[in-house]
Amino acid sequence: MKPSFSARRQARVLAVQALYQVDVAGAAPDQALATALRMTEPEPERPGADPAPRDLDLAYAEELVRYVCEERPRLDALIAGASANWRLDRMGRLDAQILRVGAAEMARGSTPTPVAIDEAIEIAREYCGDESRVFVNGVLDGVAKSLAGGRHGSAS
Repeated sequence: MKPSFSARRQARVLAVQALYQVDVAGAAPDQALATALRMTEPEPERPGADPAPRDLDLAYAEELVRYVCEERPRLDALIAGASANWRLDRMGRLDAQILRVGAAEMARGSTPTPVAIDEAIEIAREYCGDESRVFVNGVLDGVAKSLAGGRHGSAS
């Protein structure tokens, strides 16, 4: 059964949260993912009950985190090349993780480019605001053009 749209969105958000922990706290990727998962666990509907099930494609979140960690220099080069006058270390750390996840989805070919960009824009809007949404859109559009131009082939 194919994961739902919502399950993939939640996987992307979880991956961004885990990658943020890896970047800021130096956490190991597996530990960061486990922590992000625990922190986002839905509350039970009544005390003592099991939490409500959530729509999450955990395997996809794990794939994204693993890929971004393994391919970070390449992804960062793609992002830096597409972000005129902005070095990655000058970007907001959450913006950088959103960009890495979006770039990873496009580089892997696991998600159609328009969907990867739109998903990153929506996550940026929700967690960082409208200004970030515009920034993420512009940078990922440049990454997409770079990938389409073959300057950075897939390393899957």
